Amino acid sequence: AAAVCAALATLVGVVEEVLFRGLLLGGLKTWFGRVLGAPGVLTAGLSVALSGVLFGVLHLNPKQLTLTPTTEAYVTLALQCTTGLWFGVVAQSPLLGGLCGAIIAHAAYDFTTFYSTHLAVTSQYAYARVEARRDMSDSIAAARWAQEHPLQ
Repeated sequence: AAAVCAALATLVGVVEEVLFRGLLLGGLKTWFGRVLGAPGVLTAGLSVALSGVLFGVLHLNPKQLTLTPTTEAYVTLALQCTTGLWFGVVAQSPLLGGLCGAIIAHAAYDFTTFYSTHLAVTSQYAYARVEARRDMSDSIAAARWAQEHPLQ
């Protein structure tokens, strides 16, 4: 399971970072630079912020996009925008590894999420199997008792 999580996290990290930080963020920096004629720091900041928000919105479950969003939708959006923002900061910083650093950070984040979800789900499954066996044993015992003690 860990190998599958690692492979999936690496694939997602590469694809999403190339799209969001490589293409989108780079395109936004160019666009803001032309439109605003602003210095690089301002265009980089605006580009990181906007790409982070788009990252967050595109990571929402479509069922969460309703006219009356739930608290869960707001929390998910805030979390995803924050992670998108941080990946953008890493991608813009040569000291943090640039785009390669963002890919590594994203893959590490996703691996942690995927693997911890796997552990939670499998432990719940194991618990459910134990409880199902216990319930089955209780049902069988009750049926045996009922056979041994028929109603008069």
